[in-house]
Amino acid sequence: MPASALIKDTTTIMSDKKPHPVDIHVGSRVRMRRMLVGMSQEKLGERLGLTFQQVQKYEKGTNRIGASRLFEISKVLDVPVSFFYEGLSANAQPAGGLAEGQQASFDTTLITSADGMALNRAFFRIKDATMRKRIIDLVKAAAGLSAQEEWMEVASPVNIRRGPSSSSGTDKVVPRGTKFRVVGREGNWIHVVNPKTRREGYIYSRFLKTSSAP
Repeated sequence: MPASALIKDTTTIMSDKKPHPVDIHVGSRVRMRRMLVGMSQEKLGERLGLTFQQVQKYEKGTNRIGASRLFEISKVLDVPVSFFYEGLSANAQPAGGLAEGQQASFDTTLITSADGMALNRAFFRIKDATMRKRIIDLVKAAAGLSAQEEWMEVASPVNIRRGPSSSSGTDKVVPRGTKFRVVGREGNWIHVVNPKTRREGYIYSRFLKTSSAP
């Protein structure tokens, strides 16, 4: 049988095997990016010269995406090839380095939902990088488990500022002993949230000391 008859695509068909976790991860990243740009499976398949069923198999990890095909997909979806590997753990080796049953570390369940897509589109319309970082810090604080929380308390009375600089506007003076949950850092400025009032702000690090949760 000629070699050309054996090679139908750059895809490795894994009909009798479970999809490799890395292939599932890469496929899920393809799906996420496709949805973020508002492209259907049919449209992506058309751009690649594939059927939408083949695109489905790529996205599920059933068919492994070859290097040349992944390069083509990156061009169509306007991202670098490295985008599809983001989120993999350092121990994830393409050649069988993941234990059987181990899942890739990136979960697209939320991000590919209607709410997740709306959130992503709105977030990336924000041009101010500082504002994006503040939003990320707040989301992390809202979702953080108590075991992961970092707390600090005011060592001496200080103004809490609305931004990470001495020229930023201030709220009222915070008394000594007030406890805050830390949600981020920008240089020597600590981004904090008051657990009682839910007000956020920035305090210079020398006015704070490590504390336990209230």
